[in-house]
Amino acid sequence: MVEPVLLGISLMWIPVGLLLLGKGEARGTGAVTLMVGTVTIAGAIVIATIGGSPWLGALLLVYGLFYNSVGYALYAGLKDMRSVGNASITVGLITIGYIIICLAGPAAFRSSYLALACAGYLVLYIMVALNAYGKMRGEVLGVSLIIWTFVGLFIPAFWLLVTGALPWA
Repeated sequence: MVEPVLLGISLMWIPVGLLLLGKGEARGTGAVTLMVGTVTIAGAIVIATIGGSPWLGALLLVYGLFYNSVGYALYAGLKDMRSVGNASITVGLITIGYIIICLAGPAAFRSSYLALACAGYLVLYIMVALNAYGKMRGEVLGVSLIIWTFVGLFIPAFWLLVTGALPWA
């Protein structure tokens, strides 16, 4: 179930990245982002319960809730994105916890690749917060989202589909 969720998230990251680059419109991108957030939340619940991985399910749940906040802000046409920035800071703090556990936690949770992916996500969450507070241009975030779609979503999703494990796990 992780693979479809990761691939689904790419349906949000690339459109939001393109929107930040001036390609697209906020309301349609917000609708797609709301759908992706909802699917991510549902997938997280399935992964945490039926899939038996509350570890990954919890992380995906938090990310899905964040995606819904981004989706709502875009769909509603909010001019002040600081609420999204504040949520991004919170998700970044949770992501720091995951990085620490992936690198230094119990052996069952250690994963160099997940630590790398989470570090990339953390950079994106910091960038979202900076952008929301007017401290960074949207184009920089847009390019970063598109690039990180490949590293943080496509590579792990397709690797999992083919091998059944994360790269460098």
